[in-house]
Amino acid sequence: MTSRTTLLLGALLLAGATLPQEAPPPAPSFADLVRDLDHKEEAVRKAAFERLRAAEEGARKLPGALEALRSAWLKKALEERSLAFRDYADARKKRTEARTVPQRQKLAAQIYETGDFKRLEAFVKKLWEDNYPDPVRAADDAAVQRAIRRVAELGGQLRAIGAPPKDAADEKLREAFRAMDEEILIGAMPPSDQEVMRENAKVRASVSAEEYRLVFITNKYRVSVGRNAFPLSVKLCTASRDHSKDMVEKNFFSHESPIPGKKTFGDRAALQGASAGGENIFAGSPEGEPCFWAWFHSKGHHANILGGGPEIGVGNHQGHWTEMFGK
Repeated sequence: MTSRTTLLLGALLLAGATLPQEAPPPAPSFADLVRDLDHKEEAVRKAAFERLRAAEEGARKLPGALEALRSAWLKKALEERSLAFRDYADARKKRTEARTVPQRQKLAAQIYETGDFKRLEAFVKKLWEDNYPDPVRAADDAAVQRAIRRVAELGGQLRAIGAPPKDAADEKLREAFRAMDEEILIGAMPPSDQEVMRENAKVRASVSAEEYRLVFITNKYRVSVGRNAFPLSVKLCTASRDHSKDMVEKNFFSHESPIPGKKTFGDRAALQGASAGGENIFAGSPEGEPCFWAWFHSKGHHANILGGGPEIGVGNHQGHWTEMFGK
């Protein structure tokens, strides 16, 4: 700046003149703020949420915008989970030679005959790790976790403005992940067992989640050691659940019921229009997997699990379990 220009500016200031000011940037539009709700930086997302919440138009349209974003991130979580699990399962599969499966099944049978169930449990879990990867490993994927966090964040924002989410995201994701994981695991089974397992999945709404889980684990074990998968019988599930309830309400724990007409498991199955050739009972857990391992370590119960019956049914009532095998 020249000295002449400096003198001129000084004169203007002394005369009360003001220098021209830049116009302030325009306020972000509703569309801009909605777009920022999905910004990669959390601070930007929070600022956009607060501005929309404070504005009349934003407060009116914010619930719909948040719900739409939440639905998109739910979908993203499922997509990322599927990719992560398939990648993990493929990596495990590459490390396991197909020709070793019959050899492992034969070895499992040999260990079973010795009655060393502790050793057999370790062997089976290793077999499962190789052939049926643990879905929990896929849940640790960074992209999956990011999507889950975004779903939770958007749900929290909806609750903050008095518009709770339309569905329970945690339960929805958990159920969707489980169904997706099971389908991938089923796909690793022989074709005839895949068909049975998919038929079982069609009636899962007729049993509780833990009852279905127990049947799934039982069949995963059977297939792992060369047995066929059991079809799931809703009738036997009803009979099993009824016996579990009777044991709780009548305070007994036995295969023989004191209730007239229900003395034997055959009697109880017949009341539901089915037949049974064996039964396992257990008490002490609301979850199905502890039942499986308790029965696994008992030769008689284990023999039922590996038996050749045509179908299976399980029933739980307040931590009491009954498992029936058709004949």
